[in-house]
Amino acid sequence: MLNNPTILQKLAQRPEYNALFLNVIERSCYQDVKMIGNSVRIRDRISGAYLFSVGTWQELEVLLDNTRGNMNTFMINDAAFTKEILKKYPKVFTREYRSFVLQQKDYLPCTKIRKGVEIKPLDLSWLSFILERYKDVEFGHESYISDRVLYGPGLGLLYQGEKAAVALQHKDGETGPVIVDSRFRGLGLGTYLLRCFNKLLFTDNTIVISLVKPKNEASAHMVMNSGYKPTEHNVLWVYHELVKRKQ
Repeated sequence: MLNNPTILQKLAQRPEYNALFLNVIERSCYQDVKMIGNSVRIRDRISGAYLFSVGTWQELEVLLDNTRGNMNTFMINDAAFTKEILKKYPKVFTREYRSFVLQQKDYLPCTKIRKGVEIKPLDLSWLSFILERYKDVEFGHESYISDRVLYGPGLGLLYQGEKAAVALQHKDGETGPVIVDSRFRGLGLGTYLLRCFNKLLFTDNTIVISLVKPKNEASAHMVMNSGYKPTEHNVLWVYHELVKRKQ
């Protein structure tokens, strides 16, 4: 656990605002931790991304300016500072996400037994299923998905003996992606699988977070049905050298 209890206490005062930070700390994969005023910087060792919790813009700017190492990708937990970021880094690409958080105390257990449904741990036999259905420019490639299948928690769902859905965890601790085959959508399988996956995630964490693109109402509906609650602020991911690849 974090050696500086003051930083942990500061983050824990606003658990929903700082959910991803608390998640990273609980999994003991944090580096380069620094606090200025009410703002905190943490580098996630697994993903390599920097995470910034904002108190004020002035505090955030100091943390940004004295960060050493790779700043190709970083996250700010309040998208209200998008204009300031674009003014400071005019050539970056930004992406805003809606934030949904589930705390262990609010966990909804998956008690319903679904006929014809079987939950399985993931292995590489699921790789082609995922790659054929997850067409994401940033994450939908074999090296990343293979890593998540092998080293991250993950579950697969069989429906009447067929591969129907998977749930993975991103390297930085975000819940997702949750992928449901188009043939089996509308049956509630994604929500069912995610509730089962939440139980697995709470093995290592007391708080989990899911980030959803603003117009993806289907995913937002699924995560809320599995217990996640929308937070007050959207988060902002910022990319430097990855701009061309992401456009």
